[in-house]
Amino acid sequence: MGSRHSDLAEPDKQFATSDTPSLSSDPSKIGLLIGWGTGILILGSLIGLVLRFGDIHLFVVTLQSTDPGCLAAALIVQTVTYFCAATIWL
Repeated sequence: MGSRHSDLAEPDKQFATSDTPSLSSDPSKIGLLIGWGTGILILGSLIGLVLRFGDIHLFVVTLQSTDPGCLAAALIVQTVTYFCAATIWL
């Protein structure tokens, strides 16, 4: 008596095709350019919105009134956060 699920016996042969893209391949250059371009566009838009609707003088006064030690600590923690996030993708 034959098995109804003969295709399950050899799953590698069923899905092993050469036209299937690998998920571990390097990203294409156009994909990287689109990603960087999108990021720069969003960052530029955010800066434009802040400059348009934000009060630069109030920001400068607030920045000058902060404790330099606390500001340095915050910048270090923020930098380490981005570094750790980037190492996940290595």
